[in-house]
Amino acid sequence: MVHLILFILGQIASADEQHIATGWYFYDVGDHRAAMALSKDILQKNPNNLAAHNLHIAARKKIDPLFSSHLYQVLVDENPDEAALDIALAMALVREGNTVGVSELLHLDSEIPEYKYWSLRFEERRRRITEEDTAAVQEQLIAFGVEHTFAKYHRLRELFPQQEACSKELQTEFEEYIAEHPWHLQVATRLWRGKPNKCQKDIQRSAISLAKKQIKSENPVEVYAALQVLQSGEKEKLISKAQERLIEIDPERKDLFEEEVSDEIYNLIYDADARPTHELAIAALQKISKDIPKKGPARAAYESVLQSRYEAMGNIEEAVKMAYRATLNDPDNASLLNDFAYEASKNKMMLKEALAASDRSIELLKQKSFDGLNGQTYSSWLANQNYSLSAYLDTRAWVYYQQGEYQKAREDLENALRLTPSEAVHKAHLGFVLCELGEEKLALQIFLEALNTGIFEAQLAKDSEAKVAELFPQFSDVWFPNSFDEYWLAVQASQNQDDGEEDEPEESQHPMIGQQIPIDSFELIRGEFNETSQFEGQLLVIDLWATWCGPCIKGMPHLQEVAAEYKDKGVNIIGLSVDQEKQAPEEFFVDFPAPAYTVGWIGEEGFEAFNIRGIPSLFVVDNNGVIIEYFSGYSPGSTRLEDTIDRLLQ
Repeated sequence: MVHLILFILGQIASADEQHIATGWYFYDVGDHRAAMALSKDILQKNPNNLAAHNLHIAARKKIDPLFSSHLYQVLVDENPDEAALDIALAMALVREGNTVGVSELLHLDSEIPEYKYWSLRFEERRRRITEEDTAAVQEQLIAFGVEHTFAKYHRLRELFPQQEACSKELQTEFEEYIAEHPWHLQVATRLWRGKPNKCQKDIQRSAISLAKKQIKSENPVEVYAALQVLQSGEKEKLISKAQERLIEIDPERKDLFEEEVSDEIYNLIYDADARPTHELAIAALQKISKDIPKKGPARAAYESVLQSRYEAMGNIEEAVKMAYRATLNDPDNASLLNDFAYEASKNKMMLKEALAASDRSIELLKQKSFDGLNGQTYSSWLANQNYSLSAYLDTRAWVYYQQGEYQKAREDLENALRLTPSEAVHKAHLGFVLCELGEEKLALQIFLEALNTGIFEAQLAKDSEAKVAELFPQFSDVWFPNSFDEYWLAVQASQNQDDGEEDEPEESQHPMIGQQIPIDSFELIRGEFNETSQFEGQLLVIDLWATWCGPCIKGMPHLQEVAAEYKDKGVNIIGLSVDQEKQAPEEFFVDFPAPAYTVGWIGEEGFEAFNIRGIPSLFVVDNNGVIIEYFSGYSPGSTRLEDTIDRLLQ
């Protein structure tokens, strides 16, 4: 590492600018400590270098998710006349998503070009967060790059995606800039956003030509910049050469270019999983194990799919084991880490490993920052971030609960509920924690709120109901004067009433509810047409599915279980394929045994006939041929279908 940094520092005349470029190179390849070390070195020599402050804040937040603007606030308080520190504090605040007081800290009218430039940069970011118009600020930044070379990169970055801004003059400006600043060649990657016009294609060709020459450089920062352009242009042979060159001159990047897994590998996994029974899916997945890389994200995806199958079969020990292996093969995947931790905690297994995984998932989530890419607004990004963080905190709380750390569990759950106040699962978990802390009366109220909202985890809902029934005799005055059974009936009745709000329609509000079956007949997969009238006087469950629908296939074992359980009670299940061609389900059942219920085909017309947009879609039909219930999607562990059938059979 040291020899690389010394080499670069000795080769480039504009030392500070190249130091910053080197710092961002380290940042991009994941070496955040090296990036922060470089920024510190620059700031020790020049505390007013705002480019270094920007790099320092970004790298510091990657290393320490708890790093906050408070440290910069202290510096500003100690040095009230330093404009650079005002702007640096604004940078730190904006990177936290905090816009309060930022405009007052920025020096938009400064006579010092660097101060004005960085003030404009973060004023633009502030406006993106608050969803204000940024056009005027962007125009100023673009104009700023005409006179000031240090702002040229941002000027080109903004102009390249704009077709109307492209010109021969812009190409010349780009080529002259890169001749002096080859480490900024990656700015050309912006040319590949959207469909390019002829002018943009000309600059693309120029950028590829420059990149082809630049991969021979002795400077890894320049080679890496060229590599990014070649990747945008999909120049596979040159990409391989650039990667080899980068590893040659910077061996520490050897792990950066692990062999990429093709889409065919992932398709192989999902094709193997597309089986109508869990046993067949597991057998198919085990058969392709040798074809999946032994480590890395693809292996993690493979193990995650196996986990879901084992879990559905009730083989919890194997499911948790697979979930853990997935985290080892993709250790920076926060979602996989959280999934393993929650499954382990629910089943009181591997709690030490579960806590470590949960801590890591929260750390990774907190490292994320708003970038405004893909048209995402700050408010939507923040909402997603808060939702994920609340879920991860809930998981860690449940690990703490299983370990007997009830106070820690309470703190995490209360923080989770501050982020998502109506989340029923968090409330149910908090109820159990409060019981252990001796606060049963409060726990009863929390359980009540959770049950009123609806707990989607079937087992957790049952456990919560049982706990409420246990607590009710002690605190019946808290929430209802009559018996628990009467109260619970009242709650369920109130949940079925229309509250008159214009929310997204519930499943039970589907327009087909109350209507007769919209088809008179369907074509059997192996046979002739079948009339729906032959099922008159019986309860029907109609499952609309397709061979290309993963959740549909995963739901088949459950439907087979339901069919077997109710076959002697006058209940029939019909699976109707909405594949475009009948040949698709016919070929599907050549390889796999047909399920133990009627299977037919109605084609894509089924979407319109049943007024649905997605599958799987289940309709429950009473003995008069009237649709009385609708369910969308596949929910592992859900008993909603059985509950409906039981109610109708009473």
